[in-house]
Amino acid sequence: MVWLLLIPLFNLIWNFFVVMNIAKSLANEYARRGITSPEPLPGQPIGIAMCVCACCGFVPILGMLAGLANLALWIVYWVKIAEYSRSLDAPQFAAPMHPGI
Repeated sequence: MVWLLLIPLFNLIWNFFVVMNIAKSLANEYARRGITSPEPLPGQPIGIAMCVCACCGFVPILGMLAGLANLALWIVYWVKIAEYSRSLDAPQFAAPMHPGI
């Protein structure tokens, strides 16, 4: 479904759904593994701000500032998502199955 972001103008709306579903998926994965999530919905606040700035890019005077903010937020968003992904990839140490052997 992420490929739908390649459709011009439709991607402005679809990006909101992608951001929300990525946040839900990360939260579910943290919960499934029993790891405390850094946020209730990881990455969603920054992702939503990124989407809003992308939509504001069409406002005549505000467009330039919104475009720059969108780029900055896009970078921050993907860095955070990469950090969450890396934290989920890191091996989780469990208690030994047979202590004392």
